[in-house]
Amino acid sequence: MILNIRVSDILRGLIPIYGYPIIVGIAIGQFIVNIFSPLGFLDLLSVIPATIGGIIILLLAKRGYALLGFLIHWIILSTWLVFLLHTVLNIPYILLLSIYPQVFISDFILPYILYREWRARFK
Repeated sequence: MILNIRVSDILRGLIPIYGYPIIVGIAIGQFIVNIFSPLGFLDLLSVIPATIGGIIILLLAKRGYALLGFLIHWIILSTWLVFLLHTVLNIPYILLLSIYPQVFISDFILPYILYREWRARFK
């Protein structure tokens, strides 16, 4: 199993603390990187579900539900990636189910740990 963990995935843990500047920075970075994606134009659209997930993290964290925000973001992003890979590479959905646990680590567990630790040390 290959685990794809990017720094930007982990930095989503700072969204509840610093808000929209983090969301915008990650979106711009993701757009620039995805210009060179082998998946083509559709991978540029990945910025949309990732940004929506970031906004959900922020809005729920403001209400005290950061964990739920990270969970919803994980579901949105994983589902998008499964759809994208199936559409572009025609991989059967059943084979793509392994994406959910991988993205769970990179886009749920690690960002949430960063959020909790940053909040505990700097607030």
